Amino acid sequence: MPASRRTRFLFQSLLVIVAGLLATAALGQVITYGYDTWFAKSRAQAEDDAQRQLDQEEAPFTARAEADVSALDGNDWTIVLDRPLTAAEVRSLEALDSLASTYPRDAWQLLGPLGGRVIGPVPRLQMVHYGGDFLPDGPTTVVRLNLFSERTAQLSVTGMQARIVRCGPSSARFVLRHPPQGEAFYPGVLFDLRRKNPVPVVTDEGKDQGRAYFDQRKIDLGGGNTPGGLRVAATVGEESCDWEIKATYEDAAGGGEVVLRNGDRPFRAESPPRAPDQLFLYHSTLMRVVPCHGPQYATDVICRSHLRDP
Repeated sequence: MPASRRTRFLFQSLLVIVAGLLATAALGQVITYGYDTWFAKSRAQAEDDAQRQLDQEEAPFTARAEADVSALDGNDWTIVLDRPLTAAEVRSLEALDSLASTYPRDAWQLLGPLGGRVIGPVPRLQMVHYGGDFLPDGPTTVVRLNLFSERTAQLSVTGMQARIVRCGPSSARFVLRHPPQGEAFYPGVLFDLRRKNPVPVVTDEGKDQGRAYFDQRKIDLGGGNTPGGLRVAATVGEESCDWEIKATYEDAAGGGEVVLRNGDRPFRAESPPRAPDQLFLYHSTLMRVVPCHGPQYATDVICRSHLRDP
């Protein structure tokens, strides 16, 4: 074969080989890109599925309750303790100026650290919204309920219902009582534990007062939402009650129920004891706080009206 023909043949063969190599390389790159793309999507999907699974394993939301003592800013409040005051503590209480505007907070500063608890009045509600029922006065315990969710996906609390755990006589043995001088209004919700299957009703002043809170509202949690908060009042009758909240929620998986408690304990709604060892009362006639349990007030009509037979 002449040199020129052999050269052309070798050159053509080399071109074919180079073209084949290039095609193979290109095909390899396409296959590699396709595999990497599929694997990346598959891995991302698996990671998303795992994250959603972990998210669903988180508790939907939890609650933390803080005692609310804002009833002391009104004119109808009670402070109770589970023990009588010592003689020195009585002297400290009696040294306070019961006519001063700061008296409620001064008394709380003394009694709060001793284990004191505040009982307030039931708010006045628009009865037309509250099932048309007459709402009698009743001792009311208020907490600030903060709701938290660690989930990355959003959920909504859509309902609440109170559930009584147990009721019984008050454990308090000391009472400092300031009787009502007018009506009480405050924002938040009220559970009337005297009713069957109580749900929270709005206590804010306005057109929704007395209506069921979750009829037209919800509380959004998770997904970067700020924690939800409610001022929750619970009213009882003659006895003190431990209670909890059964809350319903909705999320991408459909939703469910969560039982809310004060940490690992139920909430406590208190009624003052019938016959405490010590009853200090703001006496509307004498215009000062008096020890109604003392012998000098044994026949006092106002004191007797606040000391009930056990």
